[in-house]
Amino acid sequence: MPTGGEPACVSGDACPPGSACVEPDGCASGFCVEGICCDTACEGACESCAPAGTCVPVSSDAQPECAAGWALGLGAPVDIEEAPNSNFDRGTSIAVDEEGNIYLVGTYNQQVDFGGGVAIAGADDPFVASFAADGTYRWHTQFGGPGHDTGGGVAVIPGTNEIVVVGAVSGDPGLPGNWPESGLRGFVAKLDRTSGTVTGSRALDATEQSRANAVTADAGGIYVAGGFHGTFEVGIPRVSTGDEDMFAVRLGIDLEPTWNWADGDIRKDLGRAIAVNASGGVAITGYISATDESQDIIVTGFSSPLGGAPTWRNLYPSPPGGAAKGHAVVWTPEGDVVMTGFFTGPVNFGQTTPDGGGRDGVLLRLDGATGTTGWAITYGGPGDDTSRGVAVDPAGNLLVTGDFSDSVVVGAPLTSNGGKDVFVGMFMPDGTPAWTRAYGGVSNDNGNAVAFAPDGSLYAGGHFRESATFDTAAMVAAEGADIFVMRLSP
Repeated sequence: MPTGGEPACVSGDACPPGSACVEPDGCASGFCVEGICCDTACEGACESCAPAGTCVPVSSDAQPECAAGWALGLGAPVDIEEAPNSNFDRGTSIAVDEEGNIYLVGTYNQQVDFGGGVAIAGADDPFVASFAADGTYRWHTQFGGPGHDTGGGVAVIPGTNEIVVVGAVSGDPGLPGNWPESGLRGFVAKLDRTSGTVTGSRALDATEQSRANAVTADAGGIYVAGGFHGTFEVGIPRVSTGDEDMFAVRLGIDLEPTWNWADGDIRKDLGRAIAVNASGGVAITGYISATDESQDIIVTGFSSPLGGAPTWRNLYPSPPGGAAKGHAVVWTPEGDVVMTGFFTGPVNFGQTTPDGGGRDGVLLRLDGATGTTGWAITYGGPGDDTSRGVAVDPAGNLLVTGDFSDSVVVGAPLTSNGGKDVFVGMFMPDGTPAWTRAYGGVSNDNGNAVAFAPDGSLYAGGHFRESATFDTAAMVAAEGADIFVMRLSP
């Protein structure tokens, strides 16, 4: 049997681990891995066969995406007697910059320790917290008025040392700018990435109320989606049709408006997500409330340069009294649009009209130029299931998160530990599932956001109740719901 510089093992040699090989049946183990007889198949994405013939983990220095996973639970410290019994803290959006720093946005109630000491809120306050790639706390910033305020989305502004955060506040949130004494107002705030210091902000003015749910950015502007009632006064005045209409607005880096758009029916309508492509085209998703008391998914596409009317507008009606909402949207490198959301009852997504039990999740790919359906993936069991966050990598692979009840197939069969559990799954550009993982505990847990880091690392965030396990970390919520953020293990 060959050793050292002798010819590589061939069929029938039965060489020991560590021998050079060209085919599996030349090795006693039956495994020829990267030209070495290996003790196992060594097929993991972050495994390699060492010269001695033993399968070992790949170092994170060689492949940064193979760094160990971690998870953080963020909530009211359990040893603080004043911690109320109805806290509902949640993470809603994640962004990662080119250095691998993580920015998590959400809402917390009363008290949370993000890692730098206990933060005290009013009723509900928006927050942004930053962590290094290894999960080390960097900084956090909070703002909000005396009422119930929310954190919506976060994005890195390319070519700057800033991020942008959006949400909604009531009263004066303590941000620079002119704020009404009462009423809900959407806000946009820029923060320094290094310190978390606010570098600029503005209210999204409306005569009645407004809220900002999502944000994205390119080198030339900031794009925000949300809802308003009355007259939207950021750029061209837009008057709501009924209760609340959805809006999208483009702001310059100086936060001055350069384009806006509104859509809606006589009931409540809301923009929940927005994405921009490399050419400046925009995609928006959310829902429209119809006169038959249903809520219908809407996905709208605009080509660049942005004009008054959309290039295409797709409505996916649910049955009377039913509900269907778009949660997140991205542009793929090929120029298509991918949307996540949920629906009840039969909904026609162009290629399929599923009718599951309860609330079902959907992952929908559309032609970016025409809005034509490319493919639709739906999943659901007897309980409520939802697709929420989605991210795309440079190869067009899709990272998706959401939550599920009971037993369901999301690429792979999943069974909850009780209540709702979080799933995170990878789908190839053609919609083929690559893998799916489940996390959670005995109560209701929600996966709200995912992100790819430039080095290929994967992140997810959301909230959990009671006790839950994320990656290898077992967590206990102080009271109500606590925030989680994690880097997935390879």
